[in-house]
Amino acid sequence: MRTSSHSRSARAPWWVLITLIFLFLGALTTLTMREELTVSPSPSPSPSWVLSPTWPDRILAWETIILPIARQYQIDPNLIAALILLESGGRPNAVSRSGAVGLMQIMPSDTHYKPWLFRGRPARAELFHPEFNVRWGVHFLAVLYHRNNDNWPAALCEYYGSGGPSCVYSNKIMNLWQEAK
Repeated sequence: MRTSSHSRSARAPWWVLITLIFLFLGALTTLTMREELTVSPSPSPSPSWVLSPTWPDRILAWETIILPIARQYQIDPNLIAALILLESGGRPNAVSRSGAVGLMQIMPSDTHYKPWLFRGRPARAELFHPEFNVRWGVHFLAVLYHRNNDNWPAALCEYYGSGGPSCVYSNKIMNLWQEAK
């Protein structure tokens, strides 16, 4: 059966639909990230609000930045330290192959890698400032934690950009966190 050329031209190409979906998801993430959060306490029964002395010096060097931000968001500072160790090794100028920047390896808004996904995020230059990078990364992590029904492994998988119950990244961070307690 032959279809008219009119009905064929009325449909948007598949790539337009995919692009619109990505733009919508990027806008949704931007709205979520820009809203203020009331963060409930972390699942750790009583965070010590100190970094474990077992962290390497390149992580302990950031203690004065990590601790007040951890308190503000009620997230165990050792979880933040685990994330920094795995993401950047404690190097504030670290840049990944995909363009993630700084201690917490945050994708900037001005990335060349799928820029539509990262609208509303800080620019690359801002993310090289350690305190700004950690504050933004912890805020993002807190949003993901609440979005994932207060589930750290799921939040960490989403932070990394992957999902599913077998997220190796999440397991590595959770193990580092447990070892530091």
